[in-house]
Amino acid sequence: MNRAALHIAILVFVGCLPAIGGKCQESIFTALKSNLKRGDEYFQDGRYAYALELYLAKEKTNKATDDIGLKIARTYYKLKDNENVVSWYKEYLLGHTSLPTPDSYDYAEALSSLGRYEAAIEQYKKYLKKNPKDNRVTRKIWRLKNVKYLYEDSIYYAVKPLNLNSEYGEFGARYFENNLVFVSNRKASGSIAKMDGGNDISFQALYVAEIRNDSTAGTFGFSLGKPKPLFKGPASKFHRGMCAFFQGGDKMIYTKSARGKGGNLQLFIAEKKDGTWKDDKPFAHNKPHHSICHPTLSMDGKTLFFASDMPGGKGGKDLYRCSLVNGEWTEPENLGDKINTEGDESFPYFHASGVLYFASTGHGGLGGLDIFKVAVNGSKTEAVENAGYPINTSFDDFAIVLNDEGSHGFLSSNRNNGKFNDDIFALKIDLQTYPLTISGVLKYKTIGWQDSSGLVPLPHAELHLIDNHKNETVFTTSTDESGYFALNIPYSSQYKIKVFEKDIGHKLVSLEIPRNRKMYTNHEIVIVNDRFNQSGVKPAESTRSDNSGTRETNNKLNYNQVEGENEN
Repeated sequence: MNRAALHIAILVFVGCLPAIGGKCQESIFTALKSNLKRGDEYFQDGRYAYALELYLAKEKTNKATDDIGLKIARTYYKLKDNENVVSWYKEYLLGHTSLPTPDSYDYAEALSSLGRYEAAIEQYKKYLKKNPKDNRVTRKIWRLKNVKYLYEDSIYYAVKPLNLNSEYGEFGARYFENNLVFVSNRKASGSIAKMDGGNDISFQALYVAEIRNDSTAGTFGFSLGKPKPLFKGPASKFHRGMCAFFQGGDKMIYTKSARGKGGNLQLFIAEKKDGTWKDDKPFAHNKPHHSICHPTLSMDGKTLFFASDMPGGKGGKDLYRCSLVNGEWTEPENLGDKINTEGDESFPYFHASGVLYFASTGHGGLGGLDIFKVAVNGSKTEAVENAGYPINTSFDDFAIVLNDEGSHGFLSSNRNNGKFNDDIFALKIDLQTYPLTISGVLKYKTIGWQDSSGLVPLPHAELHLIDNHKNETVFTTSTDESGYFALNIPYSSQYKIKVFEKDIGHKLVSLEIPRNRKMYTNHEIVIVNDRFNQSGVKPAESTRSDNSGTRETNNKLNYNQVEGENEN
């Protein structure tokens, strides 16, 4: 129901007044009271647009209750209309000294989503006074106070909306062979629209568009064919959502609503037979009374990640994983409080590099849903990082996907229009990706009293790659007879290299990896033995990287400033 329809209904009802006199006036107020109750019921059922119409109608009467403004603000919050959220909370505060505690948090979230960070911090602090143990708020305040760091790498990204976006919602892009598969609630061409009675919108469906190499397309170098429904046949009376494809491309796991009107989301596995996708069977660990959605698979198809609000989580939606063992999926395992928070974690995507991307409202970000990433190695996870601007904005940003090289991809966001009108954006990244292999040569030089020796290769030396933050070795290798080596850099961090060779002992060398993507043809580590040095302080070593002779950097490090080793 839209607002115009509601006004017409009220006018028709009022028209009965002359016929039935004063009792009709009483029945109008009774109906409005009933409408308020219905509005509450709609709100509880997640039918927020319907609830809002009834709340607004009630607010216009002289019988409005004191908390109607709160109900309206809360409903706008669910509808992601943050301008109206802020407006109605401000209106409420004109007659009250403070907001109820949960509303303080929602008010802060709305302010943050509008980019009003100072005001958001003030509201977060008010909430934190009443909930001092809510760690997500502490993280959010810290992030907003240090928000400038999320813009540091922005020059290495390009983001552009796709021409397949429509007046409806599009989100959740996934690569499939030479195609892009995505979710939309657009009306399929030539079909009868199936409507979700709970929200008065078309059911979401999966669409596929061919990705074509296109040299005329500028920076991104591709164009898209006309989208077509992925599932053939009549439009579904269920929502179909995010999907993931198994190796071989003849099987996928996808999200589908359990019933037409606002039912919980569940996972289903479909197989491609004779060129047609057919529903097969529900996922073994579906929970009828809880949602399980947004699947993503490891490259070998043996690990499944998904989001769920099943019992036992950290709060809201959490991320889980299962393993495929002997043809059966193991029990879901919560990914733990390093990743999951009191807020919502959703839209996971597991990249071939071993990095898990996901959206979160619980980790500190720029506002709304932000995209985060974390390296996952078996049961071990590294620190969670915000993906930064322009992947993230103060709007909702989610559902990222990248090619194997990590240089191109897609993300979903409502940054263009706000509210629930999501679009898909193409993404180009000129940022260093991991794991990264650096190869080169280790050399040695002695500076003597009478002359200086030339650089000579240092064979059979041990190289230990050390993560500065953890102070632990993450990779070990050795040079060959000619001094050549290859170092595997597993993830983005700050590193140093410990070199050991029996004649020169232990030496420490700094290692600086450029932020942007560069192809270095030669990486050189130089150990210098300075016989002139009488101070007892070890001389500096250096690394040098040459990019086809066009770039050279020297990074010198005093050993004793790193650690107090005195071995030679």
